[in-house]
Amino acid sequence: AVELEPNNPVFVKEYLMWLELVAKDQRSLVQLLAPRRFGHGGSLQALSGLEDASLACEASVTAKELFQDLDWSRELWEYALENGPCNQCVDNNWPIHTSAQSMREDVGDWQLFLNIFWHQSMRSSLLSITGHGGRHGHRERRYKAWKRRFRS
Repeated sequence: AVELEPNNPVFVKEYLMWLELVAKDQRSLVQLLAPRRFGHGGSLQALSGLEDASLACEASVTAKELFQDLDWSRELWEYALENGPCNQCVDNNWPIHTSAQSMREDVGDWQLFLNIFWHQSMRSSLLSITGHGGRHGHRERRYKAWKRRFRS
């Protein structure tokens, strides 16, 4: 699936997770993620360009542990925090990026509530929980179809 749609964030995330947890194939992880650090011409977008909080969250751990690139890891983690504070991955990976055992312990219920409902205006929370690039088709493919339909 990643070969057919290399810029679909759901496919990239699932393949990343499979390589990391099931296959334990570090060489393939490097081949998957290294060109996506900054993007590779027009064919591969950078991970940050795929605009998926869950993918950014999962890749932040790999960037930190496998690549030992703390700047890239921090960039991906900050994107995940900003765009997916209710994402399960953020809660699961919180101890890897901070000294606390959980996000709730670290920031508290009230701050968590304020961040989700007040500062983020619920937009990111709803997108992170209920929708992503693969559920209804890839964002770019949908945009091209919309453009063809309404611009002609």
